[in-house]
Amino acid sequence: MKQLIILFFLILSFNKAIKGQEDYLNFKSNFSDVDSTLLKKEVKQSLDSNDVAISLTATCPWFETLSTKIIVRRNGQWEQKEIISEQFMENSIIKTTSITPNQQVCNEVLKSLIENNLFTMNIDSLIKKERQINKTVTEHFNVADGVDYEFVIITKNKQRIVFCPSPETFYEWMPETIERKYFINCRDSFLKLWKE
Repeated sequence: MKQLIILFFLILSFNKAIKGQEDYLNFKSNFSDVDSTLLKKEVKQSLDSNDVAISLTATCPWFETLSTKIIVRRNGQWEQKEIISEQFMENSIIKTTSITPNQQVCNEVLKSLIENNLFTMNIDSLIKKERQINKTVTEHFNVADGVDYEFVIITKNKQRIVFCPSPETFYEWMPETIERKYFINCRDSFLKLWKE
């Protein structure tokens, strides 16, 4: 009897873990014209209901070129590519590199993105650049030459952009905005795919 109870709880916890992995597809869209993004242009085949495409781009006023890193889960299999483009010229792809990804590492990265709330993150807190010192004083922060990061997530019917300017700098200045820490975790986890 004891073994049956243990087996029941193991099956229950496994089912919850699987459900949690699928629930991320229920995120709220926050951007309607994702067709203009590089990610949409590169995801040439239509996505099925359980497919997802995620990209990360770092931008800075001093960068001449941009590197957009993309992963796509299509029919349960991961694809991975990197696109180098000119920053200030539309449709200016210089180079596209496709990579055969480690499927297990991609699944671990997705799990990390889910655990760090990428699909539900409060975007307003990521762009917050001021904090209240007291009732009459507000402190404002600005970074002129930092690196900004943008995730774009698309599924068959939804799209979401998660933008964070200079995440480390602003997190250091305002550690109370914990969403930035989650964003940094997401970015670092995602970039592991290009270090494998």
